[in-house]
Amino acid sequence: MRFSNFRSAWMLGAALLIAMSASVQAQTNKYVLDGSHSSVVFSIQHLGISKTYGKFGKVSGKFSLDAKKAANNAFEVSMDVASIDTNDAKRDEHLKAADFFNAKQFPEVTFKATKIEQTATELKLTGDFTMHGVTKQMTLPFKKGGEADDPFGNSRIGFSGEFTLKRSDFGMKTMVGPIGDEVSVEVSFEGILQK
Repeated sequence: MRFSNFRSAWMLGAALLIAMSASVQAQTNKYVLDGSHSSVVFSIQHLGISKTYGKFGKVSGKFSLDAKKAANNAFEVSMDVASIDTNDAKRDEHLKAADFFNAKQFPEVTFKATKIEQTATELKLTGDFTMHGVTKQMTLPFKKGGEADDPFGNSRIGFSGEFTLKRSDFGMKTMVGPIGDEVSVEVSFEGILQK
């Protein structure tokens, strides 16, 4: 092979490798959580006769999804305890106080995935759930709602899921009995693709 032909072949091979590398990198989609279209709603038994509902008004986070390379997947979300809303200002202040969430010492509830299983229709997130200064490993299942472009040209993806936890497992034992220990949580979130 003449030198010029060898050089041309080498350059072509290098170009193909760069293109392949770029293609692999492009498979990882990075998203930022849209707080205005994401909700964390919870319910808890009151006196064993009804459920009281609440939500976190401020939710933020980010995640990355790569269907072909699991190591590129990531997910983390944070809820601002000060934004708790149960439709009763006095109760909200009590929940933020030391008897319950202790917002001054523990201002956030967080979840960070350490393992992500992904299919075409769902995500199974296993990771560290931290509340009231206590971290427990949990597995949270989410169903895919769909994908769409909004009127402003942003590509979006949405998921929703439900899970339960015991607040006493996180050191919140005040009034267990009159107020239930088991908390039901419903989550729905949208991610905006970062270009």
